[in-house]
Amino acid sequence: LEEALWAVALLEIYARMQLQWLKRSRGRIYPPKASSALAALRGVRRVHVKRLGIETVRLVAAVQICEGLLREYAERHGPEALIPQRKEPFTRTIILALLDAEIMTEGKRLGNGHTIRRDSLYWLTIEALICFLSQSGFRKCAVALPAGVAFSLMHLSLANVVWYIPGASNALPEGWRRQAAASLVAAGCLLAAPTAAQFAMLAHGAFAVVRPPPDKADQLSLHWGADPIYLPYHPTEPINAARRL
Repeated sequence: LEEALWAVALLEIYARMQLQWLKRSRGRIYPPKASSALAALRGVRRVHVKRLGIETVRLVAAVQICEGLLREYAERHGPEALIPQRKEPFTRTIILALLDAEIMTEGKRLGNGHTIRRDSLYWLTIEALICFLSQSGFRKCAVALPAGVAFSLMHLSLANVVWYIPGASNALPEGWRRQAAASLVAAGCLLAAPTAAQFAMLAHGAFAVVRPPPDKADQLSLHWGADPIYLPYHPTEPINAARRL
């Protein structure tokens, strides 16, 4: 009986999604898919199990119904209609436009109330952020604090970044990529907090090493935390996170 209730709930959610799409499609060509309704239903079940401590039956019947609805959907709209619609990533042209001094002119007032001052800490931080996200592929949640959340060791900071600077760092040993960053810092091969004089030695061959923080897809940093991101330094490349940092 409980499986039947969840199955009926799936159909009800799906019907409401269809009705909402008819009222306001927001430019979407195809109507909602049954898989979206199933995702909403799974969210309801997750709240019951994890927050309320109420164990429920598995959604076997609902999944079977969803599969049938998806087959009907594909037959009606074509299989290409089932392909997830995702936002296109920023192109190099778009990123360069964000960094372009002629477009982002000095003294220009932005919609958020800020005025562009290209030598200000705020704007230098924005430029560094744009380059860093472009080269690392991080989500916004990995570099920004949600409202009301206190900063902690779970968030990205300068403690996640170490540097290799030729002339300031000791030579990297063979197989160094397989060694822990902490041991390389202790050996002087990577610098955890370079001085201004050491940063002035940045040149070809230098790079920053960033340890990924927890984020939406890896909330405890168990999967990607051991796979650092390498950001090579370049003196003239516009999109260069190492130089901007």
